[in-house]
Amino acid sequence: MPLAKRGYQVLAVDIGAEMLSVARRNLASYPNVELLHADVGVWRRPAADFDLIVSATAFHWLDPANRLARVARLLRPAGLLALIHTVHIAGPSDAFFSEAQRCYERWDPDTPPDLRLLRLDQLPDVGQYDLEAAPGFTDVELRRFPVDYRYDADQYLDLVATFSNHRALSPINREGLFARLRRRIEAESERGRATAACPQPPDGGGRRGRRGTRPADRVAAPRWLLLLL
Repeated sequence: MPLAKRGYQVLAVDIGAEMLSVARRNLASYPNVELLHADVGVWRRPAADFDLIVSATAFHWLDPANRLARVARLLRPAGLLALIHTVHIAGPSDAFFSEAQRCYERWDPDTPPDLRLLRLDQLPDVGQYDLEAAPGFTDVELRRFPVDYRYDADQYLDLVATFSNHRALSPINREGLFARLRRRIEAESERGRATAACPQPPDGGGRRGRRGTRPADRVAAPRWLLLLL
């Protein structure tokens, strides 16, 4: 929405028809936004004509063997790639997380035993997608923005219900997990809220600059944006 409001030409691609239906309603008043129902993993576009490609918590779905090469071919020389990734990190108190882990270990068979959160200063100095070593990309930056989110039980369960690993659970396991999580959150002493600490995106970004990089003031107003939803 903020990109559309700035008047950029935006093409948003998603494999999910429901997600695009929501986006279509929210963006109906923006003629500068085009929505495309397609699988980005096999989608083809003949020209490299994007100034900026943004993927928000979705890049991991693409094939690691060719995903960076694929987006590099879609970018103009000196175009930008921004990869957004959120990570749950240890906050001031890990009491809720520790209690929630017992719920996950009971109801989600893929939960690693004794999982513990890292602090912000324990996270690796490179991004998740090894963009630093990818051919064709230069000027890679990794930025982290710590932020705390506070949720009541309904808000938290609405959030995790959108996560792919939760959606993949069997109905009985998902219902059991959500019931236990609700009880844990409502038992919290401070107004029944859970806090999640995240080093907010972007996870990393790289500029494709085979013909040199553009000045920062020109990068600030890209003409064509591609969003991988």
